[in-house]
Formats: sequence, C-alpha cells, structure tokens
Amino acid sequence: MEINEINRIKVSSNLNITTGRFVKESDKERAVCAIADQMAEELFGYSDSIGKTLSATFNGKVIISTCTGFYSLEDGSF
Repeated sequence: MEINEINRIKVSSNLNITTGRFVKESDKERAVCAIADQMAEELFGYSDSIGKTLSATFNGKVIISTCTGFYSLEDGSF
C-alpha cells in the first residue's frame, strides 16, 4: 500500500469504533493504527484482524503498523 498523505480523523459522532479500540496517547512509542472496517475487510478478509500488521510506504519509507481497531463512519466513507 502506498500512502501519499496521512488521513487524520477527528473523533466525533460520525466515527464508530466497530472492533478493538482507537489509537491512544500511550501508543505513541509503537507503530499502531485504527483503520476503516471496509479497508480491513479488503486487506484481511473476514478474519479477526486485531493484532495483524499493515505494511505501508510513506514518503519512501516502509512503515509496519499493528492494527488496534477498526472504525466505520456513519456516512459510509473513509
């Protein structure tokens, strides 16, 4: 997966954590992520994906993150 920009999601009423948890302040020392449930299904299928790793290239550097949770947006977009 190639990432050209980081999507920052404002935690608001339209964000719904469906599985696991969102990234929290204590995670700053680890490479973790919460991704859209639609993206998780596309990347990992229907299996339990908490704890699975996601490899992405950002500004030419490969970053490997562990998934801590999945969210959906009420409007269905991500």
